[in-house]
Amino acid sequence: MSDKTNPNLRPFLMELERIVDDLKHRLPCCPNCVHFTKSGHCTYQNQRVVPPPEVIAFGCWAFDQDVPF
Repeated sequence: MSDKTNPNLRPFLMELERIVDDLKHRLPCCPNCVHFTKSGHCTYQNQRVVPPPEVIAFGCWAFDQDVPF
C-alpha cells in the first residue's frame, strides 16, 4: 500500500492526476461536447433531448471537441 503523504511520491501523484484529468477532457463523450448542456440535454440541431446512456458515455458522430464549460 502506498503512503500518499510521502514527499517523494507527491510530485508523481500530482502529475498523474493532471494527466488523468487531461485525458478525461479529451474523451469523445457527451459531457465534453458543445451540444451537451449542464442539465444533461443534447442541443444538436436545436433539439433538447436526453441521449441514451451509451451515447452519453461514448459520444456520437456529431461530437464537437470544443468544451464550453
